[in-house]
Order: sequence, then C-alpha cells, then structure tokens
Amino acid sequence: MVTVGFISVGSSAFLMLAVASRLLGAELFSGVGLVWTVSSIYGIGLAGPVEQFINRNRNTGRSRGLRGPSRTLGGGAGLTVVLSLLIVGRNVDRGLEVAAIGIAAVGWWAVTLVRGRLAGAGDLRAYAWVLVCESSLRLILVVLAWVLPGSSRWLLFAAIGLPLLGAAFFGLRWRIPAEAKTENDAPAYEQVWFIAMSLGIQVCLNGAPILLQWQFTGVRIGVVGAFVAASTYFRIPTILVGGIQTRGLVELSHAAGGSDSELLRSRSLATLREVGAVTVIATIALGLLEPWLLPWYYGRRIGLPVAAMVGLGCSTILVAVAMAGSLTLLATSRAALAGRNWLAGAAVSASCYSVAGGQWGIVVLGLIAGPLVVVGLTARGWTRL
Repeated sequence: MVTVGFISVGSSAFLMLAVASRLLGAELFSGVGLVWTVSSIYGIGLAGPVEQFINRNRNTGRSRGLRGPSRTLGGGAGLTVVLSLLIVGRNVDRGLEVAAIGIAAVGWWAVTLVRGRLAGAGDLRAYAWVLVCESSLRLILVVLAWVLPGSSRWLLFAAIGLPLLGAAFFGLRWRIPAEAKTENDAPAYEQVWFIAMSLGIQVCLNGAPILLQWQFTGVRIGVVGAFVAASTYFRIPTILVGGIQTRGLVELSHAAGGSDSELLRSRSLATLREVGAVTVIATIALGLLEPWLLPWYYGRRIGLPVAAMVGLGCSTILVAVAMAGSLTLLATSRAALAGRNWLAGAAVSASCYSVAGGQWGIVVLGLIAGPLVVVGLTARGWTRL
C-alpha cells in the first residue's frame, strides 16, 4: 500500500503542474515551477534523509527522540526561506512565491516527523494513508483552481505546501508511544551521512541538466529542456520503488536491531530483487513506449540521440539498485560508508558532465559510471553481512 501512496503523490504533483501550465501565464507558471523545485530540493535533499534517520533509529532500538531531527529540519526550513527572500523577495510581486516556499518548508518539517514516527513504529498502513491524504488534498485544490479560475493563482501555489501540513495533522491521529533513550543511542552526527547520501543520489539522478546548462548556449540551450523532460520520464521507476524501499528499511532495521544476521541477509536480498525487478520492467516498458509517450509529455519531438535515452534508462536501473543495496548499510549503522559511496559516485558523474563539452558520449558515460561505482562499492560493503 505504501507504493500506492507514493504513486498517488507523484500523480497529484504531475496533475498540479499540468493544470498550472494551462491556467496560468508563462510568468506565473514559472513561479509555481520555482516554488515546486525549491520544495522538492528541501523535501528530497533534507527531509527525506532525516525521515530515514528516524525510521532506522526507532526500528533498531537506537532512538534519540525527535528533538535532533526536528532541529535539523527547522534549521533547513529557516535557511530555505531566507535564501528565497534573498533570491525572489526583493520583488514585491513575488511575495506569494516566498509565502508558498515558507508554507512548503514548514509542511515538510511537520510531515517528515510524522512519517518518520510511523515508519519507525512499523505502521506502514498509517504511513500510506498519510501519503494518500497529501495527494487527495492537493487534488482538491487543483480541482478548485480549475473550477474557480479567478482564484487559480493562489490555489495552485497553496497546492504545493498546504497538503503537506494537512497530511501531517492527519497523521497525528495515530498515537505512537514515546521511546526511552537507550545506552547505544545513535550519534546525532550520523544525520550528516544520511544527508550526504541523499546529495549523492540527487547528483547521480539530476546533476546532468544543471551542468549541461553551463555548456549549451544559443540555439543549443533548448537541448537542456529536452534532456530534463527525458530525464523526468525515465526516472519514473524511482518513484515506483519508493514504497518498497520504505518497507525495506523498516524490515532491515528490525533485523539489524535484533542481531538476526540470517533474516538481515534474506531481507536484503529480497529487497534488492524486488527493486531490481520493478525498475528493470518499468524502464523497458518506458523505453518501448517512448516514441509515443515522451513527445506527448514534452509537447513535441524530443530530438535527443538514442544513446542519451539508453544512458538514462541504464542509469535509473543502476541508481535504484544502488539505493536498495544502501538500505542494508543504513540499517546496520554504516551510514558513513553509504554516504561516502554515494559521494564517490557523484564525484565521478559530475566530473564527466563537467568535461563533456556537449559531447553525448561523455554525458552518457557520466550517467552510467557514477551509479556503477556506487553499486560496486556497496557490494563490497555487503561482504561484512
């Protein structure tokens, strides 16, 4: 059911952006896109690893409570709002964008703590309902924007962060007993390695368009937009396996906390098989349907070399497998190793993109080589299971 929840959230976001592009002018839609991008960076780059940290700690019996993670999220939210004020706040017409970013940051702070507690208690059914609540609230706001075009601007901005706050309040209906501190509490600095791992994943998944932006100029700048569309399309499998990975971290942490090495190994392999199978099947299907679906999504012919498409598909599979393998390292209190692995892979990918000079062969090498390095390093870490 967690997978259904992740799919519903992804679908609601896709519909929100599709409706916004049709109801708002180019400038206002750019504002919605900006807020959504900032919200996603904060949610995936900071809130996501903090949630994993809470999940792992509570399922292994190494809970430090929520005060440390809450401070980390709160500091990140404050920094996000301050940077947004510096970037867009000088224009009084952008006040709605800054307010929307602030609401989204607070929403992520609240829903991360709620979801972390639920996953840490092993209540994945409640966790899934929190995701469904978020997507449902976002869809309600999108429908209202469609039927009330005069209010569509603020409704669509609200559809980014308010559903997160609503889902957090909804999640409070499930009471989770407080956990006492234990003698082997996880050190607070471990959060840094969870965040480092998330940063490495984002570079491997989404770093190429940013670095290519610096290298393509003039007429060729349109290639970056096409590449972003293709990358978004071929990264869909990483959303499909989100539920498997959340459940996997719960099960693996339970096994590690109980010092059950046989169960840990069996669940590690099972999670790896499930993630691998879903990702491979979904990527092949997307590849076969690409000649029809991707031009429809992008609005016109994509115009990228076949090698780039193949590279994106292979990269998605490798990243998903590496992420699944890294869950075992997180569960066994080796977050530092997982973080270093992903930073190494990110360095390889970023190096290739930086020297590509618009040559697609080097770009494809970066797409594949970085995640492949992480797979190899993670496999070495498994030898200690």
